[in-house]
Amino acid sequence: MERLIDSLAEGAIEKDQFTARIDRTKTRIAEIETKIGAQATDEGRRAHVRSLMNRIAELSSHLQSLLHAPGWATKREIIRALVQRIEIGPKDVVIVLRLPTEASARSMEPIMVTLSRV
Repeated sequence: MERLIDSLAEGAIEKDQFTARIDRTKTRIAEIETKIGAQATDEGRRAHVRSLMNRIAELSSHLQSLLHAPGWATKREIIRALVQRIEIGPKDVVIVLRLPTEASARSMEPIMVTLSRV
């Protein structure tokens, strides 16, 4: 954009050309910012999933040390304690868990895990 402004100031391009080029440049900048925002969102989701996987691994190792050979009823109660709900859709399955994402989390905010049915 600065180059276009300098070109207009120096008389290298006409005002009509400047207007058209500046509009295209603004559009390209908006598209790039949208892509950057999408990548940041994806990275946030990846970090959330990594955090979730770490918490589940911690819980798993803790439960393994406590339960050597649980029966079916015990396994069912563990699943009931961890899973808030399961939503089955035409294209995906969403499992909403009752695990905090951080070790220091005080509230049990639900965690959603989406699995593709493809």
